Amino acid sequence: AEEYDYLWCQLVAEWRPETPTELLYLETAATSQWLLARVTRSERNIFEDLHVEPEEKYYRQLALVVKQRTQLERSFRTAIQDLKTAQKERRSQPQAQPVQATAKPANMPAGQPAPVPAPVYVMSAPPEPPPIFCAPTNPDTR
Repeated sequence: AEEYDYLWCQLVAEWRPETPTELLYLETAATSQWLLARVTRSERNIFEDLHVEPEEKYYRQLALVVKQRTQLERSFRTAIQDLKTAQKERRSQPQAQPVQATAKPANMPAGQPAPVPAPVYVMSAPPEPPPIFCAPTNPDTR
């Protein structure tokens, strides 16, 4: 969980998602990348076992790992591309312009323009980490 949380924080800092859809794409990318790291460790273990005792089952396991790696890499690339598209669409939408007061205060001289209020910047709260889903446990029916 710590590795995933670290990866999640890095990706959020890099991509700065602002909508629920962007968060979902980022979560997909983070999960894919995290699982890829686990697949790499599994692949290393299979290779070690293969060198100790070359058996057909290890070759089948390697074939499955390659298939899983390919799927996860595709999932990561697709999620990042979808995230880029969503952010580009969001940025291309016209932003609502804040309404500024045009009336002069009563005590202002006639020749001077009305003061423009300074913009108010409010920092948004950082996004929460995605929920961790666990599959329900099945009771042992032996």
